[in-house]
Amino acid sequence: MPSEPEMRRWRRGIPVCMTVRAVGIAMAWALGAPRAAGAQDATACEPSSDRVRKVTFSGNNTIADDELASRIVTTPMSWVARLPLLSFLASDRCLDPRQFAGDVLRLQFFYRTHGFPQATVDTAVTRDGRNVTIRFLIAEGTPMRVDALTVSGVSGIPGGGALLDELPVRRGGVFDESAINAARDSLLRRLRNLGYPRADVLRNYEVTHATHSARVELAVVPGPRTHVGEVAVEVEADKRGAARTSAEDVRRIFGVSPGDLYVERDLVAGQRRLYGTETFRQVRVELDSTSGARSDSLARLVVHATEAERYAATLGVGWGTIDCFRAQGTLTDYNFLGGARRVDLTGRVSRIGVGAPTNWKGANTLCSPDAYADQYGDTLNYYVGVSFRQPVLFGLRTVPVVTLYSETRSEYNAYRRVTPIGVNFSVSPLSLWGVPLSVGYSLEFGRTQASPAFFCVVQQLCQAADIANAQREQRVAVLSVTAARDWSNNPVNPSRGASARIEYRHASPTLGSDASIRFNKVVTDFSAFVRVGESGVLAGRFRAGAIFDTQGFNLGSAGQFVPIQERLFAGGPTTVRGFRPNELGPAVYRALSYQTVVNGPDTTFQAFPSSNGAIVVPVGGNTMAVANLEYRVRSPVFGRLLQLSAFTDVGNVWNRSGSTLGFDASQLRWTPGVGLRVLTAFGAFRFDLGYNPYQRDAGTAYYDNPITDPNPNKRGVLYCVSPGNTIPAGTPVGSLPCPSSYRPLPPGDFWSRLTPSISIGQAF
Repeated sequence: MPSEPEMRRWRRGIPVCMTVRAVGIAMAWALGAPRAAGAQDATACEPSSDRVRKVTFSGNNTIADDELASRIVTTPMSWVARLPLLSFLASDRCLDPRQFAGDVLRLQFFYRTHGFPQATVDTAVTRDGRNVTIRFLIAEGTPMRVDALTVSGVSGIPGGGALLDELPVRRGGVFDESAINAARDSLLRRLRNLGYPRADVLRNYEVTHATHSARVELAVVPGPRTHVGEVAVEVEADKRGAARTSAEDVRRIFGVSPGDLYVERDLVAGQRRLYGTETFRQVRVELDSTSGARSDSLARLVVHATEAERYAATLGVGWGTIDCFRAQGTLTDYNFLGGARRVDLTGRVSRIGVGAPTNWKGANTLCSPDAYADQYGDTLNYYVGVSFRQPVLFGLRTVPVVTLYSETRSEYNAYRRVTPIGVNFSVSPLSLWGVPLSVGYSLEFGRTQASPAFFCVVQQLCQAADIANAQREQRVAVLSVTAARDWSNNPVNPSRGASARIEYRHASPTLGSDASIRFNKVVTDFSAFVRVGESGVLAGRFRAGAIFDTQGFNLGSAGQFVPIQERLFAGGPTTVRGFRPNELGPAVYRALSYQTVVNGPDTTFQAFPSSNGAIVVPVGGNTMAVANLEYRVRSPVFGRLLQLSAFTDVGNVWNRSGSTLGFDASQLRWTPGVGLRVLTAFGAFRFDLGYNPYQRDAGTAYYDNPITDPNPNKRGVLYCVSPGNTIPAGTPVGSLPCPSSYRPLPPGDFWSRLTPSISIGQAF
């Protein structure tokens, strides 16, 4: 045994000089772990085998239970297996004595390579028939700490000061060999991003066992600062003939040219741009090691690109609570007119079975009752569009996309938007202070159909002629800027990380809108995800939005300059799930019938709370705040396929007056609920059940005289039918105020307060 202090040699790789005991632990690890640690197979137990009921750890003051559990093979059975009536649904976890003994050595080896050379591990086993509870008893001992850290060789390197920021190993920290390896990897990566592709980092450390201390030295050998000398391209065709993409096209998209400083992140970004065209199924970027010696200051890059299929087609069908049946399809050409230009033909249709001309007889047995309750859902929603995507724009590393489209879409009980023709232009990614941006411009020529009650309350247009004029075809031109960052580990079903998004939208006649359309709109969204236990995820989101006028922070006169499709709505499967879509926040009521009441010398129309004929008409707001908290966990049965959730949503939508926020915390609406998700490669098929304890707020009630009225002077005329109004019979709304005195009946029993929803994808 070498005497103290024990000196380790300079090494590029992992240190191989170990004590005899450490070598024995490593051998036991290799021989005793034929399967990955923490991944014990669920096999049927022999009649004499012990079943692992529970595994615990004690004495581990530094390292968490979850981390240690991931390092061993022995795992406990699920709680389903403990229930006599459900045990057949889950396999037992049996105690393997050989693997159990190996787990002790695995934990010791883990501790000793992480700065605890005196760590010991013992076990305690408690039996209850065939069931055993295992406890690993850990004595960590005194940790070995780094009392000196030296990094040499960085002087003279441009930007070398940033090389040492936040290295995984630090003075005063635990002497962790994995942290030293991580520090070396961090330095190499940073050097390659500063123009040193042939850099190396040597390590040396000296351990003094008597004082439980270590001295760590990292020596940087940067080599020459290197520029790109040549970019060679090799294009491999798909299985159907010659390559259709030229080498020059690949270079143009790749974006790294001869003479550029060698920066590894630029190479990765170029590789991502090539993948982003979807013209190539494989892209490799390599530094040609045969082009010269390590002293060369020029690097030859080789880009290997393997082409994918030129054409692709997709078709999907689905079912939703509001849409009933829906379908969508795309046809893509990934090399339109050459140069990896892309064209997408996209078509979507929804409300099949409900909207004309597909409202066939018998569909009511296939569609949700909510689908039929949508007063703007009696016609198919559709979208037909063609998009052209250019890989780069004028040599810039941005992707322009132009889309020409036609569509009809509706929001539940709020409005229907008919756009015979529209065009979108967007450019991404741009960058501002390192934040990726997307800039877009849209111009559409269309009309919005909504309840006359909406126009009367929101835009103060109560006369039939004014309402008809408001629903004429108009130009709406919007400039949008979106900044988004995603730090989550999975864009479809994240379990850790966060994401943030903020969008600004501006419309005015200067951009091409009609004179009556002008507004500023800001919507922000932030989500965070934290792992809880082995299979649980705690997810949270906060979303807020506000609309202002174009002169400042006032909304203007009741928001008449804001198209209904730009107003803020909440409620439904992606916001506050205890409310039906769009029904959280301001609303008016449209009565389907009325009673004539004689009150003194005047005759009035009056709607009663006992009436069941009032339809909620959401009118949205200019301010919104919504927060969600959700716990997601794998189901104990079919855990790879099913996920359970419990959530609580809170928020509201309201209208500011002038520049004041007008927020009142007592007006927030809280709705808890539970959900089930079926996990697929394309997203989660989600069923949620929210509980709504609230009675709807009081509001104005109107009777909308049908346009089929034989009297042309009464067609589309609004009459006030709020309880207690004193407007004489036959008097249209507008001459006298209509009180907000109608309140629907409160929900009845527990079951009537539940709001179900079915949708695709996680709520956030």
